[in-house]
Amino acid sequence: MTPWQWRIGFEYPGFLALLVVIPFLWWLSRKSLAGLGPYRKAIALTLRSLVALLIIAALAGVHWVWTSDRVTVIYLLDQSDSIPNAKRQLMLKFAIASAKEHRQANRQDRAGLIVFGREASIEFPPMDDSLPPVERL
Repeated sequence: MTPWQWRIGFEYPGFLALLVVIPFLWWLSRKSLAGLGPYRKAIALTLRSLVALLIIAALAGVHWVWTSDRVTVIYLLDQSDSIPNAKRQLMLKFAIASAKEHRQANRQDRAGLIVFGREASIEFPPMDDSLPPVERL
């Protein structure tokens, strides 16, 4: 199983009803293209249909949708002086233990840690391994 899957999505799928115009385009074009040879007529009809299809797809808001089972969790720890040191250490230990317990390596989950007080800093950016045990920040 791959962690990434894709599909095509539409922002406004109601515009796809305009696809019924393409057979009418072929029917209306049969007289105006009568002077062309069979190959040129087929190429002209194909190009007209392709242009109509692209316009309808643009109106419908076509887009690629990439999905993944991977999870990235960022722990935010308030390490300001208004919180007692014992509680700050407890929060840090909880974040490390929680990341270790819930991270699934087979899904390629990631965990990171951001510490803030007066200023914010990224202690550990999202990584594929568990957060390393740290006693103090």
